[in-house]
This record gives sequence, C-alpha cells and structure tokens, in this order.
Amino acid sequence: MKNMDFTNLTHNISTIDELLTSKAKQSINICITIRNWLFGYYIQEYELNGSDRAKYGERLLESLSEELQQNKVPASTYRSLKLYKQFYQCYSSIG
Repeated sequence: MKNMDFTNLTHNISTIDELLTSKAKQSINICITIRNWLFGYYIQEYELNGSDRAKYGERLLESLSEELQQNKVPASTYRSLKLYKQFYQCYSSIG
C-alpha cells in the first residue's frame, strides 16, 4: 500500500462497498427466489397429497396465510401465497 493518500483511501473503500453491496443484493435475490419457489412447491404438494387437505379445501391459502402471519412469517399474505404457487407452477423445472 505505497503512496496511500486520502483520495486513494476513499476510492478504495467506495469501490469495495459498491462491489460487495452488489454481490450481497445478488445473493439475497437468489435466496428470495428460491424461498418463493419452495413456498409454491410446498403449497402445490400439499394440495395434491396433504393428508388433511380436505379439511381446508378452497380456503387453504386463506388459512395458511392466517397461520403463517401469526407465526410472524414475512410475505405470507393470501396474495403472496397465491403468487408463490403460480411462480412454482410456471417454473416447476427450476428444482
């Protein structure tokens, strides 16, 4: 680190911040995509094979949303769960 001055210091720190923040955002996006796909997968599988699925019937997503929100699971509204299921159905081959 020869010839380090204040300008080089701020430039190096700024460059590192930009690069690693970008990588962190990319990793988070990948993880969120996998999470959403898995939510859809489990919902679909439950609808097809759940041992007590008849108990919930048409209200599955509403009941699931209520339970998940009580358990403080983020992004578990009825609409979100419906979108996760649609996402899985459209991209089931991701798995």
